[in-house]
Amino acid sequence: MEAKMQSNKDLETFGFKVMMQDAYKRAEREKILLTASGIEKLEWFRKSYPNLENEIPHYYIASFLGMTPTSLSRLRAIIN
Repeated sequence: MEAKMQSNKDLETFGFKVMMQDAYKRAEREKILLTASGIEKLEWFRKSYPNLENEIPHYYIASFLGMTPTSLSRLRAIIN
C-alpha cells in the first residue's frame, strides 16, 4: 500500500487526509473525556454515535465515558 501511495499523488493525498481526520477525531475524543463534565460527555457521545445508546448496554457506555453506570443513569434522567 505504501509503495502504491508513493507512486500515486492522489492516493497519497487521500491517505493523508484520512489519517488527519482520524487523528483529529482521536484528539477530540481525548479532550472531551479528560476535560468535559458528565453532561457534556453524554451530549458528545449522543452526537458522535447517534442511536448507539439504545443498541448496547449502558455499562459499556459508562465505561467508555469514564463514569459509573449509576452516574450515567442519573445524567440520562436529567438530559432526557
